[in-house]
Amino acid sequence: MKKSLDDSIKKFLVLQLYKEYEHILYSYKIKMRKPLIQIKENTSHYGSWCEKTRTLTLACKLLEKYPWTYTLAVLKHEMAHQYVNEVLKGEDSHGLYFKNACHHLRVEAWAQKSCLNLDDCLEAISQNKNSFSHNKPLRLIKKLLNLAHSSNQHEAFEALKKASEIAKYYQLDLNTTEEETLRKLTVSLKKQKTHTYESLIASILNAHFNVTVIHSSLFNPDKLKEEKTLEILGEEHSVEMAEYIFYFLSRKLKTLWEEHQLEHKSCGIKTKNAFFFGVLDGYLEQLNKKEKFSLSFDREEKSALLLRQKENTMKAFTNYQFPRTSQTKSKNYVVGSKGYSEGLEKGLKLKVREPLKHAVIKRLQGNPL
Repeated sequence: MKKSLDDSIKKFLVLQLYKEYEHILYSYKIKMRKPLIQIKENTSHYGSWCEKTRTLTLACKLLEKYPWTYTLAVLKHEMAHQYVNEVLKGEDSHGLYFKNACHHLRVEAWAQKSCLNLDDCLEAISQNKNSFSHNKPLRLIKKLLNLAHSSNQHEAFEALKKASEIAKYYQLDLNTTEEETLRKLTVSLKKQKTHTYESLIASILNAHFNVTVIHSSLFNPDKLKEEKTLEILGEEHSVEMAEYIFYFLSRKLKTLWEEHQLEHKSCGIKTKNAFFFGVLDGYLEQLNKKEKFSLSFDREEKSALLLRQKENTMKAFTNYQFPRTSQTKSKNYVVGSKGYSEGLEKGLKLKVREPLKHAVIKRLQGNPL
């Protein structure tokens, strides 16, 4: 939000913060008593928690200057302080109890800092806000393997034994202890409805680009309403590629449809949807053929155990970020004969170039469908 808050907007945002508070508790299966939430001016901190009055305060400047994702991060930071006091019965400010609370509330690393009272702190820290290295089992195994070199034979034996037990439980290889940097990226659809073609693109990303895509929503403080989002989870390079493909396909559908209209003079919504589905089905057929060839060529080179480890790591990361996510069957869409075959032909010939720079994504974002 880039404007000052009047009293009516403040009241609306406070109500929204209560909704966000309840949603966070529900999402992460946490039980805490609802505090008093207020928005306050002339405070040097972005947020604060008062145990005595049970008051959670957020600063006006936070809501005025930064996107809603920052507001949620600070809200969860202060909720972590409440968690320390009321659930863990602890008193530390930003110590071990607080770290434990942040883990339960999924507070991002940059938002766990104690310097949230600095005007430029959020922007500086948030440069890497979406990068994570959440493979906790691997981190623990690495620490235990280091202890296994101890001069104390009993301590070394117990550390190696424990590391083996953890590796067996999570189906990990003790010789493969490098952490994978996993990332969660939010793609805003900037509207209150997810179109079917956007769901189809998300399905393509899920199936062929080594990411998990979660359908979600995010409050827009400028419009005072929630908008649909796609949460893309995966390794750094996979997430960036998936983001690029989403914007590329969304924009390409529009371009191809405009060309199709000039040739066929057809502009009905049913024809448009059928054309979109045809393009995406054609592109999907391309990917299926490439994957089939790749699997037959690389079958012996790729370790089934390594692939299973990657799947387990990704599943654990997704379950950590979205513990209440459930799978649903996708709805079948009706394919009209008019427009679909032409779209399918375009999709079978569609070429996607590798992005040279991240700036390409920003250009695609600027021209949404």
